[in-house]
Amino acid sequence: MDLQGASEKNDPEAGLNTSPPPPVYGGTNESEPPPPSYADTAKDAPPSYQQLFGQLKEAKETSSGPLDFLKKLVTLLLNTS
Repeated sequence: MDLQGASEKNDPEAGLNTSPPPPVYGGTNESEPPPPSYADTAKDAPPSYQQLFGQLKEAKETSSGPLDFLKKLVTLLLNTS
């Protein structure tokens, strides 16, 4: 009678250690540049709501129709990021 085989049949974790190790992410790879520091990021403040609504009002007044207004609105929103 094989006692080790009997214990493996009843052990739910038996055989789980046979899988390969997980991949390593975020290692110290010398070829990758370091992430930018906080000082290197953009320092401009986002536009204020008043400025955005002013630009929105101007786009509505100067547009030639609903499609032109929609085009200006999308352009305005994409340029705020």
